[in-house]
Amino acid sequence: MNASARAARVAAACLLALSFIVPMSLSTASADETAGSIIAVDVESATITLDDDTVFVLGPDLDPEGLEVGNEVLLTYDEGDNGSLIVTAIEITE
Repeated sequence: MNASARAARVAAACLLALSFIVPMSLSTASADETAGSIIAVDVESATITLDDDTVFVLGPDLDPEGLEVGNEVLLTYDEGDNGSLIVTAIEITE
């Protein structure tokens, strides 16, 4: 095998390896955090609204019972596929 063919095989192998690595690194989600005061709690839709008017959907492991308007909270959340903000952890800081 000549040098040109060898270089082409190495380049093809690198591209193949990158095709597996890049999508995995792009799909890695990182959680965001925000703090604020709750101005609305909707138990039926499992949503809360903070004082900046941002609406958050509580994740399936979180119960809106016990959350009250006026609670100061620290939220950890992810953005859902449809753009909704899904709370994964909530801490009442007040």
